[in-house]
Amino acid sequence: MKKILLVGFALVLFSCSKEDGFVGNYQSEKEGKTVDNTIVYNSPYNHNTGYLEEDSITYMFSNTTDLNIKIVPYFGYAYNINYGYNPFGLFVPASGIDVNPFDVVSHTSSVSVYHPGVSSLGPHIFYFANTPYFGGLVDTSEIAKRGKLYFIEVYTGNGLMGQVKIPIQHDFDSTSGLSYPWATMGMNDSFFGHELIYNKESREICSTIRSTDSVKDYLKFVDGGRNYMVSAYMNTSSIVFKVFEI
Repeated sequence: MKKILLVGFALVLFSCSKEDGFVGNYQSEKEGKTVDNTIVYNSPYNHNTGYLEEDSITYMFSNTTDLNIKIVPYFGYAYNINYGYNPFGLFVPASGIDVNPFDVVSHTSSVSVYHPGVSSLGPHIFYFANTPYFGGLVDTSEIAKRGKLYFIEVYTGNGLMGQVKIPIQHDFDSTSGLSYPWATMGMNDSFFGHELIYNKESREICSTIRSTDSVKDYLKFVDGGRNYMVSAYMNTSSIVFKVFEI
């Protein structure tokens, strides 16, 4: 049985391309979401003094193949705000999600990851282990409230196939030049060594993707002699990863 919370939404979303839903050039909505058509970046995340979302975010993992897929999502701090220390670019894995052949796993929540100190209401598919991360430098309750999914790891029965990042325009970084309101964080993330940039108005942090990087917002892999691809999609309410045969 498909584990779908929003069936109608899924059908509409998968009928759209990556470019659908991007409006204007740059727009900082009342909720603080980053919508920038110049670099084709349309984010569901917004800064909030209480919880992550005034609305909610739908995370969806679609497997259109006969493979048994496991997804491990990695979260980190979403906003360039003063914590009194530097937790930026440190990514924490949540619990793995099994996506059966020809199945969809979908989850909608006002917090990014379940945390008992933040929210215990409703179903959850993301959980953190009860262990300190990076020597306690990363506060998982803060990620639950103001965190962001940066990338996933994709596994089959033959092991790790690779990683897929959430989409952002390739080669948009300090080397090629950043247009307002984007600026460099002056540092790289600790996992890939990719430059971190942020939006000065929404404060959202992004991990950049260069066209020469081995990890991008899509992944091609071979399993059992057959070719597959994982693509990432994003709009102002959702993040979707879709696995399909090519």
